[in-house]
Amino acid sequence: MNTPSKVWFTPLKDKQSSETTALAALKLAEAAGLKALAGHGRLVGILQHVGEGRNIGHIKPAITRALAAKLTALKAKPFLTGSATLYKGRRSNAVDHMMQAYEHGFTPEAIGCPIIMSDGLRGGDRIAVKVPRAKHCRTAYLGSAVGMMDSLLVVSHPTGHIAAGFGATIKNVSMGLADRGGKMAMHFGGHPIFNAAKCTACGRCAQWCPVDAIVIGKKATLTQAKCIGCGQCLSMCAFDAIGFEWGTNSEVFQERLVEYCAAVKERIGERILYLNICQQFTPECDCFDLLQKPVCPDIGILASYDPVAIDKATIDLLNQAAGRDLVQEIGKRGYEALFAHAEKIGLGSRAYQLKTI
Repeated sequence: MNTPSKVWFTPLKDKQSSETTALAALKLAEAAGLKALAGHGRLVGILQHVGEGRNIGHIKPAITRALAAKLTALKAKPFLTGSATLYKGRRSNAVDHMMQAYEHGFTPEAIGCPIIMSDGLRGGDRIAVKVPRAKHCRTAYLGSAVGMMDSLLVVSHPTGHIAAGFGATIKNVSMGLADRGGKMAMHFGGHPIFNAAKCTACGRCAQWCPVDAIVIGKKATLTQAKCIGCGQCLSMCAFDAIGFEWGTNSEVFQERLVEYCAAVKERIGERILYLNICQQFTPECDCFDLLQKPVCPDIGILASYDPVAIDKATIDLLNQAAGRDLVQEIGKRGYEALFAHAEKIGLGSRAYQLKTI
């Protein structure tokens, strides 16, 4: 039986202000061991979703500011980070992503630290990380900044999720730090689809293909026998001429999320602290450009050095408050595969000890 992991918890009243939430999040992070991430000159990434378009459920800049200020006081150099989205939207490249962040209040002046995208300008600057015991993604493609940061603070907003059913720490780490090719590998895992009608034969996809699987003639064509499904061509295409199919089995998708989260941990080590800010639990994640109503009152904030334990505790608290399996009801799928695979590959433990602050 796995040794229970420590999960710290602070309950919140419903609809508390972002300033009050920020103070509570900072206090909880300090109790959970925020100081261990810092140190003289350490580059500390703060992974946090800045919200898409009209979305208002995302974690607010006040929380980022409180955590960044404390890390700075502890002699670290924090920065807000994230990666390009796979879908076409306001965050599919660094320029649009950062402009969206600024519009939602995440300016360097407001949060007290810069924004540095983990995967470069187009979502293709990456490192390859081997994932021990992986079943699907034995090599994970992460934003190159993951290989340079000294430690990581993950600040997640638990929600339902269109593909995984539930999204919190594990989903945030895997999707938030994978490059666009890595995101494709999680969602699809096959070969990209080339749309000749949109192709301009510019040659950029072939230039960036690591195995020379693309031939440029009048249009770009893919040699599937050579293709390794890395998604780098999708990352670099500026004309939306390369796509893929959204058809992954939900359990397989959950397992791939786990393996990408494990890749981040493999690269950074134990210097990762996870926070779940469980307010405005909505049916879909913050990537949706729409207004969503929460389906239950706010629960509180959780913190842990175990990504599996914190997500399991979050689900338990949500379901306990609702008096039913709210998470499965909203997500329309189970989450057993996620936790079973996470324990199997050594990402963390479902067993936890809840310590209320």
